[in-house]
Amino acid sequence: MKILIAFLYLLVSLNFDAKSCCMTRDFTLTEELYKDVYQIILTCRVISTEKDSFKDDIYKAEVIETFFGNPSSKIISLQTGGNNSSIGGARLAIGQTYLIYSDKFKNYYQCFTLCDQLSKRIDLNDKNNFEIILLRQFSSIIRKKRSGDFIFSGLNNIVLAKGSYKKGKPINIWTHYYANGVQKTVYDFTNNTTFSYTEDGLLQSK
Repeated sequence: MKILIAFLYLLVSLNFDAKSCCMTRDFTLTEELYKDVYQIILTCRVISTEKDSFKDDIYKAEVIETFFGNPSSKIISLQTGGNNSSIGGARLAIGQTYLIYSDKFKNYYQCFTLCDQLSKRIDLNDKNNFEIILLRQFSSIIRKKRSGDFIFSGLNNIVLAKGSYKKGKPINIWTHYYANGVQKTVYDFTNNTTFSYTEDGLLQSK
């Protein structure tokens, strides 16, 4: 009994620590994208669902557009975590379209887990979806190894980031902004320094 209680306590502690760790992530979308850190970012339409050997839901989905990564086929399998798990178990709707930020685990693409705060259901008919626009911009630059100075904007043309690429790699000074247009972080690749600011524009750390 004591061993069981200790084991359960360890599981709770690990889940709490993982959740705390994930909740402390404070990156904007452009900070997530500009250095090409994701294995897979794509849009897909869920076409069916089935159970794996653990009775967890596995969703079959048809890939619509790939921004980062190279899915091995047009039909992929999405795993959202265990139905009885504190780190997942999201239910996806058949026929709906989703934007997926994922790492590949064995034959599955994991999404909607505790640390995944970016995957979501989307409307592909929304021509003003700035997230999709940003994904296409960053994808084009990185895939085609483009060079030059770039500005990335969001809703109401508010600048979200600006910086330079050389053959698809970020160089020199990169500045990222909060959604209200206030400077958030400045990454200096030449001197390997980072400046962080509060939403009031005050220097927070260097």
